[in-house]
Amino acid sequence: MLVKLKRVERKVTWGVVDNKTGEIVQKYDNCSDKWVPGLDRVTGVLRTGLTSQEERDLEEELGLETGELAKSSPFWSNYSIIIPAEGIVLDTADPSGLLKYKILMADPTVASSLEEANRSAVAEYVITSEGQEAKSKNSKRDIIANAYAEFAKMTTVEIIDSLFMFGKDPDVTDVEVSKNILGELLEKDPAKFLSVVGDKMFKDKVWLIRMIKAGVVSKRGVGYGFDVPLYFGDIVLGKGLEEAIAYIRDKENQNIYVGLKKAHEQVVKQKA
Repeated sequence: MLVKLKRVERKVTWGVVDNKTGEIVQKYDNCSDKWVPGLDRVTGVLRTGLTSQEERDLEEELGLETGELAKSSPFWSNYSIIIPAEGIVLDTADPSGLLKYKILMADPTVASSLEEANRSAVAEYVITSEGQEAKSKNSKRDIIANAYAEFAKMTTVEIIDSLFMFGKDPDVTDVEVSKNILGELLEKDPAKFLSVVGDKMFKDKVWLIRMIKAGVVSKRGVGYGFDVPLYFGDIVLGKGLEEAIAYIRDKENQNIYVGLKKAHEQVVKQKA
């Protein structure tokens, strides 16, 4: 089986400037990494990823002496894998390729899939295959296609409401401007766009955000965006939108809901 090891692609704010693109990158194209097996922090034993049986099998296949691939062997003192900027292709059907694959997969900085690489904060490399990369790219295309499909059928009201959810103040007097702003947000992050417009609490959140914009509900404390403690006067509604909505929906708190509506109506009248 052919697999590819490559560096995990992450946006960086420091590094070197690529002469071709002008973008900041972690290293120049002609630079390589020298990777060596590390020690397990808990056991202090070298991480090779090999079982005792695999050590013996590979020693025989590679023409090595018995015990040469043992974790305490001097063999590992001079062992390294050179990884160029474009990555390396490993053939696991070849003993040398299998050895590299095993020791790389034993390292926590090497992710075993693109999905794991995206989730991991410590992954520096990822081992992937042509099929896996194709699946990942097709998944991204599906997300983009679904996002544009949702965008195409949105009404003017839904566009305005969506911008509120993104924390924007839409210009309701110019629909095209509002639509363009939302379109740019879609292009920047199609997955986030879908999560926002597909939120089951979409209408409730928009309503509550309008309360915040009108000054009826206030944000107090430490947080980001709408993920902060929300208050109606001295009443704590919740630590964020979802908690506040759950509180307002509670049958025992319907008087709070009525109070919010009346307060908002007063604000609207004053502005009229």
